[in-house]
Amino acid sequence: MQEVETKDESKTMLNLVQIYRSLAVLSVLIFHGGLVTKGRYGLSPLNDYWQTGFSGVHFFFVISGFIILTAHHQDLGRKDRLLPYLTKRLVRIYPFYWIVFMVWGGWRLFSGQLPPIDFLSNAFLFHSKVKHVIPVTWTLAHEMVFYLAFAIMILAPRTGWPLILLWMAGSAVLDDKPSAVIINPINLEFGLGLLSAYLCLKLRTKKEEFRNMLGVGLLLAGMVGFAFTNHLVLTDESVFARWSIHPVTVWGYGISSACLLMGSLSPWVERLSKKQRFLLLVGDASYAIYLVHLQFEKSMADLLKHMPMLWDVNHLNIISANIILILVSLTALSLGILIHKWIEKPLIFSYLRPLTTRILG
Repeated sequence: MQEVETKDESKTMLNLVQIYRSLAVLSVLIFHGGLVTKGRYGLSPLNDYWQTGFSGVHFFFVISGFIILTAHHQDLGRKDRLLPYLTKRLVRIYPFYWIVFMVWGGWRLFSGQLPPIDFLSNAFLFHSKVKHVIPVTWTLAHEMVFYLAFAIMILAPRTGWPLILLWMAGSAVLDDKPSAVIINPINLEFGLGLLSAYLCLKLRTKKEEFRNMLGVGLLLAGMVGFAFTNHLVLTDESVFARWSIHPVTVWGYGISSACLLMGSLSPWVERLSKKQRFLLLVGDASYAIYLVHLQFEKSMADLLKHMPMLWDVNHLNIISANIILILVSLTALSLGILIHKWIEKPLIFSYLRPLTTRILG
């Protein structure tokens, strides 16, 4: 679940945001790796610290709000920019997703195992009453709602901003009774992303010394906020049980993520971020990794059960569980990066993006 721009897409993209995207997807990857390891082998790796990995989902939502406003603030109020905006969003999300969806289970429509209505609800990221073919795509449904809300801001900012605020207020009020996708507490994090982007845009004209001081300070505040929220998650089972909508996680990770993103105000932090080539690569590949990682983790965990030369599966210990988590996570990460390089990137940036650019002029 996430904003899926890559740094090829916009000159306004920041290196630090790419690194945050990589950290977010790595967190989700570890979270699902921990779930798979515990589910397959009955042991919880990393002394349960993997349980905080869902924070990556919250981080992604804030990143989405931040990137969309940063990349499209000049489009607000320009009706001629609506079609290019929507086209870019749809082309970036759906074509590659459809490939993964069909490979992962969409093909079952043709064998009669998947009803047409469930096929369509999965294919177009509408919420379905049945289990999603790709479980993580519930977050993309929220993304699509946010993209449509921002489209109103492009058409009419004076109407769009109040509607966004009303949407945020409704999501905050209906804490314990979220209405599927549209009214849900986690949507507040899009608003926090928009707010952090707005403040960054306003403060970028300030002197470099001031921006360095403010950016580093907010970066440290975000780190502390994440650590404190992680502590609350690990010490209160009720928070973990409702991790996607609990006020502690929505506001704790949401505000902390906004502070981290505002660290991009600092030119010094940005220069440092530019040197992190591996994390920038993972950030580029984050959408592909996000969509495919869980299936690869499950498959690798099952495969390891048939490799007793590595360990005695009947006498596992916490060290074994940690090794399993590392292996399934590295496998999913590596294959996700390869799929990005060999399939996603050529499809989107070598073919579809140039094609839509020519069509739209």
